[in-house]
Amino acid sequence: MPYPQMLVRKVESEAVAPLPLAAVGLVALHGTALMPVALATIARLAAQRGPVWVVDGGNSFDALWVARFLASSTPGGPAPHLALARIHVSRAFTCHQLAERLLTLPASASPLVILGLLDTFYDENVPYEETRRLLNCIWPVVRDRSRAAPVLVTLAAPRGTEAAGRRAFFETFLRLADHTLGPAPEVARPSPQLPLWHVPAAGIPAAREARALLRAPGAAAR
Repeated sequence: MPYPQMLVRKVESEAVAPLPLAAVGLVALHGTALMPVALATIARLAAQRGPVWVVDGGNSFDALWVARFLASSTPGGPAPHLALARIHVSRAFTCHQLAERLLTLPASASPLVILGLLDTFYDENVPYEETRRLLNCIWPVVRDRSRAAPVLVTLAAPRGTEAAGRRAFFETFLRLADHTLGPAPEVARPSPQLPLWHVPAAGIPAAREARALLRAPGAAAR
């Protein structure tokens, strides 16, 4: 098995371009083969910039992989355990949990990485309209944060017949991202844009306002 640095270089060479780590904006990685690039990006940010905030919606964060990558690719940088201590990971196992994690992050939580942003939204046990409502709540927060600091998200399309009709979520986020990295989309057809929740002039809502949004009248039971 190749060392992590070799693996990331191999994946990056087959993809579009290296990630613009210093850029302000929303970067979307799609394709399961690019998960090592996301983990390497987290490691680089922690080693070079300081604290990194990770919201993990796909149970994808691998601390051992990150530690090995740090040890093999950052000579002269902080010790792996010190860099790992800068990574703040919050896991979400349902779309409601992921939305609440994002909506209640402190304003200082940047740069931000969201792993498996859409994975929990493909759960067919959650009504389609409820998943759309939650996405309409989190999109303005992700967009506002990406205007001030880098935001990296990983996206996966529904597999096979899974979550029929929800592929539009994946296609819409790819279109809204400032930069994308991954294989060419399988389907080039346009998808309907998500109706976006209105962002107040003050920007990202306070935690108490975010929780009120998640519990708005008419929302599905948690």
